[in-house]
Amino acid sequence: MPKKRSQPAHRKLRMDAQRNRERILEVAKEAFARSGASTSLDDIAKQAGVGAGTLYRHFPTREALLEAVYRTEVEKLAAAERKLAQDLSPPSELAISAASEMPSCRCGTFMSPTHSPI
Repeated sequence: MPKKRSQPAHRKLRMDAQRNRERILEVAKEAFARSGASTSLDDIAKQAGVGAGTLYRHFPTREALLEAVYRTEVEKLAAAERKLAQDLSPPSELAISAASEMPSCRCGTFMSPTHSPI
């Protein structure tokens, strides 16, 4: 009985291969948004400036390409969320800031925008 080959370890892509992969993902995202998931993979390869073989080497199936596009966009969204959370003030600072900007008060009672006590 023949031995099963183990999957080769994922190694880092060469710079040109990484650029090709990123370009394919960007073009695929635009094509899927414009024409849906059934858009031609050969057209995506052509628009990305790579051969069909390069596209299929990176993404052997349409589903693999769709998943990679989705995963890339989710990763970008998560990175933007982390940056936004880092740039925002902590909640306690926001509460103090919001309280200092409340409408004037009478007798120590905060007033609502309609000027009735809260």
